[in-house]
Amino acid sequence: MIRSTQPVITLKVNLGLIEYVDAPPLAKILTDYRGNMQAYLRAFNPDPEATESYGIDATVMDAYVRSCAGYCVITYILGIGDRHLDNLLLSTDGTRFPFYVHKIALLTLT
Repeated sequence: MIRSTQPVITLKVNLGLIEYVDAPPLAKILTDYRGNMQAYLRAFNPDPEATESYGIDATVMDAYVRSCAGYCVITYILGIGDRHLDNLLLSTDGTRFPFYVHKIALLTLT
């Protein structure tokens, strides 16, 4: 399983700072790449010989698929319903970052 964590600095019980993640939101990626997520991943991780992963490096495609699956499961379990393309980030290595820090933190604090 691919897991990424970002350092958090606690300022108050319900307030903190999180490390900047250099990853654009899915809405921007889909706009810039005309709705083609594969083109985005292929632009940063090309592998012309990888026919099974659509010309994308297999490890990146694997990271993307696992990130999508993990995201779907965890947001369902936690009951997070505010899912849209502006609060989902995707790094160039295929790792997806749900931008729900405040909701996840509230669920764990209460």
